Amino acid sequence: MARKPDPDARPKLVAAARRVFGEVGVDAARIEDIAREAGISKGSFYSHFPGKDAIFSELVSQFFAVMTDLTLQRHEATQELIQSVGALTAEDWYGATPRRLAFDKLEHAHTVRCLQGMWRHRDILRAILDHGGLRGRIVEQFIALAAESVAAQVEASTRAGALRGDLDHALVSELVIGMWLQLGRRMVRTTTRPDFEVWARTVDAITSQGLAVQDKPAPARIGAVDPAVNNSEGR
Repeated sequence: MARKPDPDARPKLVAAARRVFGEVGVDAARIEDIAREAGISKGSFYSHFPGKDAIFSELVSQFFAVMTDLTLQRHEATQELIQSVGALTAEDWYGATPRRLAFDKLEHAHTVRCLQGMWRHRDILRAILDHGGLRGRIVEQFIALAAESVAAQVEASTRAGALRGDLDHALVSELVIGMWLQLGRRMVRTTTRPDFEVWARTVDAITSQGLAVQDKPAPARIGAVDPAVNNSEGR
């Protein structure tokens, strides 16, 4: 009797590839190593994936799906907070008002979650950051999609008044993606779990404050005289 196909073969292969890629890198990994790790024959591998690049693409897709979901959760939570307490103003940024502190708390919590997500997937990160050739094009395609998503969210937050409006949204998104990729490079180099609270405070200081409304409100002065009024009296 012919053996029934394993319905879990594909996820087993993806999980095995993740382990093998994380240990030896994509270039050094062999299909037979991935199949052996998954407990599946090499021939069965090809019934699910045409080659190593295809399973690498699957892993990259999964990683970016996780990070995109976290980014969307941040955006949705921000929009909900805007609906609840209103958008940030210049007074909030320069006065550290309760509304500003509420936004800061939300941003910090979501930044920590993103960093933790990267740490859990640092084996995939290592494979992604060590790409080249065709695999480089695969990664660049996902990075471009991520940048488009971030740009759309930056634009929406700008329209809502939460971010400054004098910046190039597409460029902002590319800079943000670049920062997170660099964080990934540092994460795969470290052998000890980072202090996510410190890392998140650093990230928030650069991104949130850099994108904040910049027009500092002029302080009201008691007894100040309107220059126009003063000049008209002097004429």
